[in-house]
Amino acid sequence: MLPKGTSAAAYISRSLHRDRELVRTQTHIFELSIPVIAAVHGWCMGGGTWLALSCDITLASADAVFAQPEVRQISNSSFLWTLLAGHKNALRYA
Repeated sequence: MLPKGTSAAAYISRSLHRDRELVRTQTHIFELSIPVIAAVHGWCMGGGTWLALSCDITLASADAVFAQPEVRQISNSSFLWTLLAGHKNALRYA
C-alpha cells in the first residue's frame, strides 16, 4: 500500500502534514468575512466533508453522497457535526 521507496514513518508524517494543512484551510474559511458556498456533485468524503461543513452554504446535487469513513476511528470532524446539527443529530449521522 505504501508508494515504492517510501517508509511507513515518512508516509504517516506526510499524512499528518496534509491533515494540518486541511485544518488551516478550514479555519481560514471560518474566518472569511464573505459567505463561502460549497457545490457538491458526486462523492464528498473525508476532508471534502470537512470543507463542505465549513462553508456557510452547501449546495448538493441529487447524486451527492457525503461520508466520513473514519467515524468509527473517532473522526476529527465529529465536533463539526455536533456544532452544526446538535448533539442528538450528530449521533444519528455518525
